[in-house]
Amino acid sequence: MKDIYDKLCFKSDTIFNELTVDELSFFYENVEYKHIKKREEIYNEDHFNSGIYLIETGSVFLSNTNLIGEPNIFNIHKKSDIFGYRSLFCKTHHSEIATANEDSIILHLSIENVKKMMALNGEFKRSIMNAINRENIILIERMNLLSNCNIKVKIIYFLLLFDFIKKEYNIDLPIRRADFANLIGTVRESFIRSLKELKNNGLITMGSNTIRIIDYENLTKLIHENH
Repeated sequence: MKDIYDKLCFKSDTIFNELTVDELSFFYENVEYKHIKKREEIYNEDHFNSGIYLIETGSVFLSNTNLIGEPNIFNIHKKSDIFGYRSLFCKTHHSEIATANEDSIILHLSIENVKKMMALNGEFKRSIMNAINRENIILIERMNLLSNCNIKVKIIYFLLLFDFIKKEYNIDLPIRRADFANLIGTVRESFIRSLKELKNNGLITMGSNTIRIIDYENLTKLIHENH
């Protein structure tokens, strides 16, 4: 599962790794705390970049608007992740929409204070640039990895990913089935049909708002058999 995490996750929680105690103190002394309701937009593609965001509690979807005006979810950020930096150096609009997946507390550091932190520590600027580069690489790798997979295998990849996050970080990501289907790029009906097949084969259990893996070995075998 660690291998899947490395291939599919942006790892934006590592951006602050190079900060000193004083720089972290500067961050927390200058952030604005935002209480965001479930499904509430934090920013969209019409907004100019105003800084970076850190998730104190909750989780956030990132999406793009497709050609027919509908959102395509491409990532879900968990507690301690940082987002909003993709257009930080471009002085332009955000390239994505950020929406709360659940009631969340989001810390916002203004672009003026981001620049001050960069001036204090060149490694922080490099960390953000590396994070942008990593996102681009991960999105390409994810597209290559999943492009030849059937719906069932795509579901398994993300089930294993979410399960790894739960075990490694003790974070349970609540995600609606419609949003899960959007994340893997399929319609809800096909998604539900594939989920029921996995359930009937004794690989997962399903509640009203939960999906749990109960047979890791055979679930992983399905990935290799269907590639």
